Amino acid sequence: MLGVRKELVARAVWGSGPTNVFVVGDETILQFDGERWNSKSPGSVRDLWDVWGSGPNDVFALSYSGYILRFDGTRWRPSYTAPTDKTWRAEGNWLTGIWGSDSNNVIAAGRGIVMQFDGKRWKRQNPGTYHYITDVWGSDADNVFAVGKHGIAKFDGTRWRNHRLSGPTSYHGLHGVWGSGPNDVYAVGSRATILHYEGTR
Repeated sequence: MLGVRKELVARAVWGSGPTNVFVVGDETILQFDGERWNSKSPGSVRDLWDVWGSGPNDVFALSYSGYILRFDGTRWRPSYTAPTDKTWRAEGNWLTGIWGSDSNNVIAAGRGIVMQFDGKRWKRQNPGTYHYITDVWGSDADNVFAVGKHGIAKFDGTRWRNHRLSGPTSYHGLHGVWGSGPNDVYAVGSRATILHYEGTR
């Protein structure tokens, strides 16, 4: 397909509709227009890990190594660049998940870091004791769920609250989260783990 190398690891997909679908992975961004896949250049950014958008002309893609790109319908431009000093690496940071309620409220998270975009700039948040996030999803700005190695964290629009797991799952962790609403959320992980949140637990 389009001369894309067979070794490409496509890690995430998001679309606004059948004629606008994005796939990211490694150093590649692909866009489907309903008929064919087109390759889009991410510049020098590598290790693309996740993608989310508020619409066809407003899409974010993040890289494991600490870069976030934003698509305006024509081209991809830098939205966030990790610090160039050794602090980012020394803290063990990397980015793995991104979700937003709209273009003025986007959450990016990973190991050791959670950031929120307010439409103008990215600001770091305090995830409490929760430092190893693999995926993030929300039903709205006041109900955002993050899952990872140590359990589940929920953001209420003001602060993150941690829900640690017990038993085998606490070691192997969770890898994905999705819901139909704030009181119907599923989290999945290793050892065939499937958890369901119903609003209270």
